[in-house]
Amino acid sequence: MKALTIAVASVFLCAAAASSARATEPSAPTQVRKDRIDGEHVLITWQDGSTNEKGFEILRVLASVPEAEYESRGTVGPNVTSFLDDAERSPIYIYKVRAFNDDGDSGLSNMCYVNLPAPATPLYFNVHLIALTVVRTEWHDRSAGEKGFELQRAKLNKPFKTIVRLPANTEGYDDYTLEPANTYTYRVRALGRASICWDNGSYSVERTVTTKGGVRILQVELLGRGKGTVVSDPPGISCGPRDDHCAAEFPLAKNVTLTAKPNNQSRFRGWVDACPDTTGPCEVNMGIDRVIGAVFKKK
Repeated sequence: MKALTIAVASVFLCAAAASSARATEPSAPTQVRKDRIDGEHVLITWQDGSTNEKGFEILRVLASVPEAEYESRGTVGPNVTSFLDDAERSPIYIYKVRAFNDDGDSGLSNMCYVNLPAPATPLYFNVHLIALTVVRTEWHDRSAGEKGFELQRAKLNKPFKTIVRLPANTEGYDDYTLEPANTYTYRVRALGRASICWDNGSYSVERTVTTKGGVRILQVELLGRGKGTVVSDPPGISCGPRDDHCAAEFPLAKNVTLTAKPNNQSRFRGWVDACPDTTGPCEVNMGIDRVIGAVFKKK
């Protein structure tokens, strides 16, 4: 029994020693990024993920043959997080970085593409009103593999601000966050993928639109089998006897009075969706768009 106990303890000690040895290998660096310095040099940077590295090794391969063995481009010492490499503007390269010490190498970092063309700029970008204060933006997606699209907007004489980031393959967006009687300029671009050092694309052409200014729409419908007319004060609405529907724009929050007048063979029975229990003039406030019915009955 004593021999068995010693053997079991030895197994645990060996396992602990092996685990301790593995734990001394450095952790892999993260967030590898690139910065084009000039036409012949690129700066590779990364986040140091370990505390026990002896240094870092920078590796590179041609993107056209990613299955090939990575070439070592050089090493740097501990706690160094950048490396300047010779790299012209073509071909496309893939860089990776790993940490090392006397106990071994870390895993490889993320891939970082150098010279990968940015996503194509969207074409046929256009904007137009689909309601008084709602703008529809549309474009043609020319890129493949983009992370998504970034739509920006600027008020007159104000800087651009991002209003939404949209998923890949999106080709339009309706903007409901506008104010009346204001001019807005829009632009859009395709987004690359920072995780592989793929830069964002260029912005599209800019398009400008002006929202309708501080108005609401009042619609009146003549209902029933009788005949008559409805007019407004201030003027704008003039329905009947031949037209059973009419509409007009009024300033925002304006009070509008509707008056109904039946013909000799009809009588006015009242209003629908406003001024209940009255057949007299109907005053409504144009804080919102309204549709109001006027009911005429035959005598």
